[in-house]
Amino acid sequence: MRCALGAAASAAIGCGSAVSVCGCFPYDCAEHVACGASEAPETEVEPDAPGEPGAPADPEDIPCGGDPRDGAPKDGCGVFASSSLGDDANPGTRALPVRTVRRAIELSRQGARRVYACAEIFPEAVEVPAGTQIWGGLDCAHGWAFIGDRAQATLAPAPDLIPLRIEGGAGTSVVADVLARSADAAQPSGSSIAALVLPGATVTFLRSALVAGNGAAGAPGAPGADGGEGAAAPGADGRSGGDACSADVVPGAPSVTTACDDVDSIGGSGGDGAVSSGDDGRDGLPEPISSSMEWGHAGQGQTSGADCTDGMQDLSGAHGAHGRGAVGRGGMITRAGWEGVHGTEGARGISGQGGGGGGGTLGGVMYCGMSTATPKGGASGGSGGGGGCGGNGGQGGGYGGASIALISLSAGVTLHDTKLSSANGGNGGDGGAGQIGGEGGSRGSGGAARNGSLRGCDGGRGGQGGNGGHGGGGLGGPSIGIAYLLDPPELLGTLALRIGEPGKGGAGGRPDMIELAGQDGAVAEVLGFVQ
Repeated sequence: MRCALGAAASAAIGCGSAVSVCGCFPYDCAEHVACGASEAPETEVEPDAPGEPGAPADPEDIPCGGDPRDGAPKDGCGVFASSSLGDDANPGTRALPVRTVRRAIELSRQGARRVYACAEIFPEAVEVPAGTQIWGGLDCAHGWAFIGDRAQATLAPAPDLIPLRIEGGAGTSVVADVLARSADAAQPSGSSIAALVLPGATVTFLRSALVAGNGAAGAPGAPGADGGEGAAAPGADGRSGGDACSADVVPGAPSVTTACDDVDSIGGSGGDGAVSSGDDGRDGLPEPISSSMEWGHAGQGQTSGADCTDGMQDLSGAHGAHGRGAVGRGGMITRAGWEGVHGTEGARGISGQGGGGGGGTLGGVMYCGMSTATPKGGASGGSGGGGGCGGNGGQGGGYGGASIALISLSAGVTLHDTKLSSANGGNGGDGGAGQIGGEGGSRGSGGAARNGSLRGCDGGRGGQGGNGGHGGGGLGGPSIGIAYLLDPPELLGTLALRIGEPGKGGAGGRPDMIELAGQDGAVAEVLGFVQ
C-alpha cells in the first residue's frame, strides 16, 4: 500500500494550506467496496427510527439548493432517482422517482439541474453536463433522509466503461456522496478508470469515492509464422540437365522461381551441351554483388582446355531487425481515457538468392558415335535452386491497461473530503516470435555422361531465407491515483489515497533477449502529463 504523497506532489497541489490536508490517511477496507467486501454494506442500511437524530426534516421547511445533509430535499428542487423503486417513465418526484441517473440528468436539464440519487447501486455509466449537480447518499425508502456517512449512491457499470464523465462548459458541476466504481477491464489493453473530467469542465467532488479496478493485460503480438510454427516458404528445387548425345544441342535445365513477398528468387538455368564446347550456366537472381565471393554465380561450360564447373550456392538473405520493447513514462491521457505504447514489430527477413546454373559439356563423334542418326551434343548443366523466402517479423505486444482513479484534462477540479483508489495496471503483452527463413532449394544435377564423356555440371543450391525479427514487448499499464494534464486538482479537507501496483512490461518474441522487453508501467499517487 502506498498512501503518502511525495513532497513534490504535495507542494504542487497546495498541501499545507489551512483547508487542505495531505499525507497518509486511514483507508479502512471494511468501509470501502474496492477491498472485496460485499456490496450489502453500501446499500442495506438500517433506517433511523422516527424522532431519532438523522430523521428527515419536514421537506417544506428545507429550501432548494442546500446540502441534503442538512435536510431531506423536496419536490421541485431536482429529479429523484432510485434503482430499486424507480421507473424511467416516472416524472422523477420523491414519490415517483426515475430508475436511472442518466434519465434523471436528462430531466434535470428542464429545471434545477440537480439530481438526488438513492444510496443504491446504479449499474450505469453517466455523463454529467456542465453545471449539473448529483447528490447521493439518500434513503429513498425513508423520506429521502441523508445517510451518506454510511452509504453512497454507487455508479458501477459494466467492464471497460468509465462510471463518471464530467463534460466541459459553463457552470460548476457537483458530485457529492457518490461512489464511482469501475470494474476490472475485460478487453485486451482495456483500462479501469473511475472518473474522467473533460477539457473546460469545472467540478467539485464532495464526500465521494473514486475507485478503479484492475487494468487488463495487453494482447500478445502475433508470431511471424502462421499458428506460431513453421518456416517461411522454401526455395524451388533446381532441375536436372539433359543427357549427352540426346540432342545436337542439349538444352540446359530451365531456371526455377520462388515467388516471395519481397522479391522473386530465381535459380539460374544450366548451360547447354553442344558438339565442340559446353555453354556457361546463368547467374542466380537477384544479381550477385561484386563483393559476394562468387555467391550465386553461374558455372562455366566445358571447353577443349577446361572442364565445366558447378554453379555457386547463392547468398543467404539477411535476418530482419528485431522490434523494440515499448518505453514511455506512462503513455498519455486523452478524452477516451488512457493510451499506452505497443511494442514494435520485427522486420521481415530478406529472401535468399537463387543458385547459379551449372555449365554444359562438349560432345561429338568421340562420345556419340559416327551414326548420322545419333545426336552429338554434350550433357547440359543443372539449374540452380531458388532461394528460400524471408521469415515474417513477429508483431509487437499490446500495452497493459491502466488503473486510474481520476483523470483530469481540466484546470477546474476540486476534491473535497474524497477518497481515491487505484488497483493494478495490466501486464504488457509479449512480442511475437519472428519466423525462421525458408530453406534454399536443392541444386539441380547435371546431365548424364555417355561413352566416357563428362557429365553436365550441377547447379548451385539456393540461399537460405533470412529469419524474421522478433517483436518487442508492450508497455506495462500504470497504477495512478490522480492523472492530470493542465493543473493538479485542488484538495480540500481530507484526502484518502491508495494505489496499486504497475503492470509488468511484456517480454520480447525471444524472452531471453531482455533488450526486447517493454518497460514496466508507471506508479504514482499524482502524475502530471504534457500535451
